Amino acid sequence: MGIHKESLILIIALGLLTNTHFAHAWGTYSCDIKEEGLQKIEEICTESTSKFNSPLTALESKLERVLDFVAEIKLAEDSWFKKATKAMTVERDLSNHEENVSPIEGRDRTVESNSDDDKEVDRERNKQQVRREERENNDDWQNKRKNNDDYDRQERRDRSDRNDRIERRREEDREEKREKANNEDKEYDDGRRMKNDKKDGPKKGACEVQIMDTHETIGMFYMMSYQHGHCANRNPIREPIRYCLGYCATRTFIDRESVLWSQGNDCKSCQATKIETLRIPLTCDDGYNFEKKFNNIVECDCKRCKVPDGKSKN
Repeated sequence: MGIHKESLILIIALGLLTNTHFAHAWGTYSCDIKEEGLQKIEEICTESTSKFNSPLTALESKLERVLDFVAEIKLAEDSWFKKATKAMTVERDLSNHEENVSPIEGRDRTVESNSDDDKEVDRERNKQQVRREERENNDDWQNKRKNNDDYDRQERRDRSDRNDRIERRREEDREEKREKANNEDKEYDDGRRMKNDKKDGPKKGACEVQIMDTHETIGMFYMMSYQHGHCANRNPIREPIRYCLGYCATRTFIDRESVLWSQGNDCKSCQATKIETLRIPLTCDDGYNFEKKFNNIVECDCKRCKVPDGKSKN
C-alpha cells in the first residue's frame, strides 16, 4: 500500500518536472509557486524514487543469485550424468560463500553404490545364466552320446547275432556234407571189409577177433559241438581197434513148453565176450582238445542172439 502511494507521488512529480513550461504557465496563470515549493517537490520526488528503487534493487540481486544457483544445479546434473560411476562433490554458494552445500555428494555416493550393486547383481545373474546353459548343453550332449552308444551297442549285438546265425548255418551245412561223405566212405569201407572178411575171414562155425587197419581209424570218431564246432580224431588211434567176425551155428528145436508144440529157434551170433575202455583224443575246429570214452572189444565168441532190448532170444 505504501509503495502504491509513493508511486503516485513520483508520477505526479515526474509530470511536473517534464512539463516545466506548463508548470510555469500554470503558475503564471493559476498560482505562483515559490522556489521553496519547487525544492520541496524535488525532495519528495527524490525520496520517493529512492524508496521505490531500493526494494527493486534487492529483488534483482536475489533473482540473480537464484539464477546462478539454478545454473550450478544444471551444470552439476550434466556432469553427474556423464560421470555416473565416479564420486562427485558439488559445493554451492547460497549466500556470499557463507554456506557450502554438499547434499549431492551423499546422493551421488548412494547412486554410485546402488549402481555398483546392480552391476554386481547383473554379473552374477549372467554367470548363473551361462552356467545353466552350459549344464543344459552338457546334459543334451550326454543324452545324445548315451543314445548313440546304446544304438551302437544294439547294432553290434544284432550284427554279432546275424554273423553267429550265418556261421552256424554254414557249419551245419559243412557238417552235413562231412557226415554224408563219412557215411559214403563208411558204406564203401563196410562193403569192402565184408568182401575181405568173406574171402580171408574165419570159416563157418568160428568166431574170431579182427583188428582194423590203423590208417582207417583216422576221422572214425567224430562229433559236433555247438561251442567248438566239428570235433574228430585227426590222427590214427594208437591202440588196436578190434571187432568180432564169425559164423556161428544156428538151428531149430522142438518146443514142448507151449500148448501147441512147435519148432523153436536156437539163434547164435558172433559177439564180444570181453570189453575194455579206451580214451579217444578229439580235436575241434577251434583247436579245443578233449577225450571221449570208447568200449573196445578184446575177445569174441558165439553167443545167443539178442533182441534190440538186450535180452537173449530163445
